[in-house]
Amino acid sequence: MSEPRPLGSALDRLLGGLGPTTSSLVDLHDRWQEIVGEAVAKHSHPVRFVDGHLVVEVDDPRWATQMRFLESTIVSSASQTLGVGIQKVEVRVSKRQSGR
Repeated sequence: MSEPRPLGSALDRLLGGLGPTTSSLVDLHDRWQEIVGEAVAKHSHPVRFVDGHLVVEVDDPRWATQMRFLESTIVSSASQTLGVGIQKVEVRVSKRQSGR
């Protein structure tokens, strides 16, 4: 049996093995407001980024519609801000919608 290891080092090893998409998602999340603007960021957040496919969760169906209209802007802004290549943005409405 091996010696116990600190949780932090185990998580670093795990996340490091996931490759650049993990760090890209972290970067997207950290700079989301800069990419989409304050109003949109209050109602949305990136939840997954794999092979150029970004999944964004919103808190209301009206914001889902808005996000679909903003797809090309998000792709362009993420590319300029982070150098991230997004080919598709999928929008999902959170099951925990605000105000309900």
